[in-house]
Amino acid sequence: MKRIASGILLVLLLLTAWPLRFSSYQACAELRMWTVDDDGPADFHKIQEAINTASPGDTIFVYNGTYHECLAVNKTLRLLGEGADKTTVVSEPIDTNTVNITANNVTLSGFKITIGHDWTYPPPNGITAVEVYGSYVELTKNILNGSYAGLYLSGFH
Repeated sequence: MKRIASGILLVLLLLTAWPLRFSSYQACAELRMWTVDDDGPADFHKIQEAINTASPGDTIFVYNGTYHECLAVNKTLRLLGEGADKTTVVSEPIDTNTVNITANNVTLSGFKITIGHDWTYPPPNGITAVEVYGSYVELTKNILNGSYAGLYLSGFH
């Protein structure tokens, strides 16, 4: 009788634990790819709106165009532009860093990142195209333009 009771308990335990294992696999499948296009159909027309909506681990793909905004990346994301020759982020207002990354494990690739609109005046000292305060940040295939220091790195251990 003890063996039957032990067998039933084991089966019940396995049946109740199985959904817990399944839900952990579901969480991995919930990562999303968001799209941004300044003049066409997409999930968003502004990159910062996509960053604000995305969950950590999501990917944001930005179609070609010129985006007049400053970006604050405060979570683990992949930001992928269509290409540095096609996808430009211009700081607005012009006296602010264009991209500030304060999260770990961020990818920023395929953008031309520039300060301001008026190239006749250099930007104020200390203003950068990209400022990084996170670790494990991947910056590839970007063009950084229009600042005294195109890239500022801080907080590495």
